[in-house]
Amino acid sequence: MIWDSKKSVILSIICTRAVIVFAVAVAAILPWLVSSGFFADSAFRIQDAVVAKLMPIYYVACAPVLAALFHVNALLTAIRAGRVFVGANVRYLRVISWCCFVAAAVFLVGARGSLALIFIAAAAAFAGLLLRVVKNVIQAGVELKDEHDYTI
Repeated sequence: MIWDSKKSVILSIICTRAVIVFAVAVAAILPWLVSSGFFADSAFRIQDAVVAKLMPIYYVACAPVLAALFHVNALLTAIRAGRVFVGANVRYLRVISWCCFVAAAVFLVGARGSLALIFIAAAAAFAGLLLRVVKNVIQAGVELKDEHDYTI
């Protein structure tokens, strides 16, 4: 069995969809986990009060994260179909990068002195910046492809 780019894209789509399901499942059961004392009684040993303070941040951050994941899924689906250097992919990358910046802002505002959340915010902002670079590269490729297509 030879590993090729098509299998890699399919694996990425599967992983993206699994993360979407996981994020929604966590959002659905998080209140129950906190009220049941799951975190205090488990190996995590986190106080329920700490988790309760982090819950609003998680729920607010879920919106841009899920939006980004759905756009990642759409981008990967387009790539699987052979549509790489198209304007839609540039838009997907733009939206994904802005979702990263919004998530970074949510974590930074919610950090209230939490070094871990500040690091998460920095990582999300860095991911957004990298995606802007990739978006610019793909956009240049789209422009070159369009110019080539219109050349006689």
